[in-house]
Amino acid sequence: MGHSSITRKFRLNAFFNVQLKVIEVQILSINILIFKGIKMKYRIAIISLFSFSALSAPSNQQLPPLPKLNRDVVMLDSGNYRQPHITSNRSSGDGRVIVVTKSVEGKMEIYLRKPEVLTSHFSESSKGTALIGGANAFSVDMSGGAYFGGEFSHVAVCDTTDFYLRQKALNEADPRYDSKYINDYLTRLSPMPHNGKKDLYKLVVIGLKNNGTSDGNQRLVSIPVDVLVANPKTKNAYIESATPGTMKEGAIYKGDNLLEPTVTRDGRLLVARFGDSTDNVTWKDNNGSDHTTSNANIFYAYNNDQGPCDVSGWDQQRPIKYAPFDNEINQIYGFASQPFRYPDGSLVSPSGSDFTTGFGGTYPWIDRDGNNLFFTVKGRFLEQNDYELQDCDNCLDTQRSLKTLTVAMMGLWTRGKIVIPDNLLNNTDWGFEIADRPRVKLYRGNRGWVDAGVGRENGNNNTSASAWNRNSTIIESTEQLFNYHPQMVPLTPRDVVWYISNGKATDEIVFDDYLDSNALIVSDMNSHFGLEGNGYLRPESSSDVVKVQNAATGSSGSIPLYGSVVGSEYKRIEPQAMGGIKGKGLWLHRTNYLAYDFASAPDNSDGWLLSLFVDDRLAANPGKNYTLVTLASGGYISFNRDEAGRTYIKFRSNGATGNYKYDITDHYQLGGQGWKHFAIEIKKQGNTANSVTLFIDGTEITTFDLPQTMKSGFVLSKGTLKIGEGLRGWIDEVRLYNHLRLNNEFVCNLGHGSLVSTSSGTTCLTDHTQDGYAHLADKGAYDWVGDRIHQPVSVVWNQPRPSEENNGFCLVCHNSNGKFGLSKNALVMNSGVWASDDARRQPMDPPPRILGQIPQYWLKDAFPSQHLSESENGYIVDQVIHPD
Repeated sequence: MGHSSITRKFRLNAFFNVQLKVIEVQILSINILIFKGIKMKYRIAIISLFSFSALSAPSNQQLPPLPKLNRDVVMLDSGNYRQPHITSNRSSGDGRVIVVTKSVEGKMEIYLRKPEVLTSHFSESSKGTALIGGANAFSVDMSGGAYFGGEFSHVAVCDTTDFYLRQKALNEADPRYDSKYINDYLTRLSPMPHNGKKDLYKLVVIGLKNNGTSDGNQRLVSIPVDVLVANPKTKNAYIESATPGTMKEGAIYKGDNLLEPTVTRDGRLLVARFGDSTDNVTWKDNNGSDHTTSNANIFYAYNNDQGPCDVSGWDQQRPIKYAPFDNEINQIYGFASQPFRYPDGSLVSPSGSDFTTGFGGTYPWIDRDGNNLFFTVKGRFLEQNDYELQDCDNCLDTQRSLKTLTVAMMGLWTRGKIVIPDNLLNNTDWGFEIADRPRVKLYRGNRGWVDAGVGRENGNNNTSASAWNRNSTIIESTEQLFNYHPQMVPLTPRDVVWYISNGKATDEIVFDDYLDSNALIVSDMNSHFGLEGNGYLRPESSSDVVKVQNAATGSSGSIPLYGSVVGSEYKRIEPQAMGGIKGKGLWLHRTNYLAYDFASAPDNSDGWLLSLFVDDRLAANPGKNYTLVTLASGGYISFNRDEAGRTYIKFRSNGATGNYKYDITDHYQLGGQGWKHFAIEIKKQGNTANSVTLFIDGTEITTFDLPQTMKSGFVLSKGTLKIGEGLRGWIDEVRLYNHLRLNNEFVCNLGHGSLVSTSSGTTCLTDHTQDGYAHLADKGAYDWVGDRIHQPVSVVWNQPRPSEENNGFCLVCHNSNGKFGLSKNALVMNSGVWASDDARRQPMDPPPRILGQIPQYWLKDAFPSQHLSESENGYIVDQVIHPD
């Protein structure tokens, strides 16, 4: 390539004992930054071609003001986790016995989760691992020749208890279940009652034996481990013993290391990664053809001809990129049921045959049903002159592991599209370790200095945090396992929410908007990600071009690829999870605005709903319009203040005479410096808009008919939708749905609230002055009506699940094109099966049966009325959560 064909910037980073001067010299169209100084240290680092470092740090006036919610994003320090934390390791099927994924000194460490220790909601518990109750690890020496030997690779836990119980209840054929292995299922049911009111877990630990195998090859191995728990399911529970059995050698392993392995609850799908040291992997597809994949990294192996948890069945280790084309698994595991798509919607494997490289992710975790795959992609290192720094003694060069800094996901619930969640797992884009974090001037004024969060930590003794898993990047979720315990039910008022953790943070992840097939815009103000030439995903935003992720996952060709921040003022994606009502927000500075380009008009018959959070910082002038939304069809939605100081929301349209405005002073005032949620519903009649309903903080404020001359200006059309064109302030959680509100609880939920019954009707309970949902934690303080609105007919444990075929709330996610549990069949009544025996569960329902010892008054201080010892049939917790 000739020098004149491309201009690239290299940064030569030199270190001096005096302040640097920077000059830019252009030679043969290659820009080189040269740093001049004296007493230069003899070290020069050439930085990535994808550097976005500015030539100078932004001035104080360019920076955004301090966010209203000034949250702590450090997450982990040398002493402890800085917020309530659920460790991200591998667990028994009930989530209680956890095995630390990464070993230390040849020992396998086991802990016990005890939700019974909580006296308040988990989110309000003490910082650190409260669920473990301060207990030390139970260590098992696995270093001898009879086991892994030496410093072994990571381990997984295989427990098929819940899978077997589902099959027994259903009495239906499942391709993953083979009755000839009934003894394997029955002998490993966990936990089972044991002598002296104890629980016995019979787990299978999966790992890699690097040497000393029967033929000298690296092989996958399994080791049965019996874990005996005293005082089970009480705050005084502890591990009494852990006894490994005889190791079994399995398939030859293709990689150098077995890292972050996970096994689904059926005991048949293994997902892990080979590691960066495995350059190439040769494998066979379903037709027996050979392929060689470089940088395969994440792989899967499906056992279709051996018993559950049998390592000899995982002989075909294939790159994850092949999964949607693998007809052995793409009809039985949701994550592989649809083609994988990049964040812009383009196919990961357009031809269905290009598997020469991996797909750009690492550090995998797959959920227990095999529906959703989580992994990490690149972040962005902090660079010289990005911002002013304090406490930085060469700290920029201590950053590490760029490919591990951002958690992403894809699978059934995202229709195969890769999305980046906006929560505290993605606390920072930067790669600082605990000991090397600087302070960074991110915001205006003396209070604008913030601590850089921990981006990456990987070591045995870097923190004394209880149950530290020695790697901040390992991912795991307890899913809905503990939702029979009121203190463990996530607080986010949406329908599908999990706790999810990595080695530094625990947060709630909401899937509802990914599941909504008619969502057009789902933007949480984090960066859009694109593909590098080497096949890795990285944030595409820079100091010049700012792109906001659109995580809408539907198949409509009208869905914008991303949002663009337009304008000549300083702009950025927040580098840490700050600025938003949750996670990252977007600061609109003076003339900047957020734009979404629609390549075509969305197909819509009923209308649409727009939802967003606004924290305006306007010094509003009387009579001036501050535009919130500009539609391609010509409509405008603006704020306006009159001479008397009253605030109005104003609707007008190009070419139309007059406008419509409504006094919202009692609900919102410009320049209030606090978060407000706005939802605007436009109902259509024929091809034009007809009426408008306005919600503020989840409460319906007004409904009115649009003047005839304005109706054509408020339809969704081809062109650019602009957000905040006349606004100065923070915005977050922009949502545009190609459907009307599902009900008023849905709108309240979008505003981070839930409807409660009062003497004057219902009201949306919100609190935007604090970070999180503590205002929803006290479930006994109100008459909560939201669930009854979403699901008018209740599930009762000893009756068939009611039909939801005509429930509009359910039909947003369940449709004729839905796969697995997202099909309409999931909503049909099965009149011959009780709800407690129906494999179709409410999204937040825990498994219906709990085995082992069940203490008296275990649930809600009332159930059961006496101590029980439950074996195969189990205790039906649905009696408590879905009473008759």
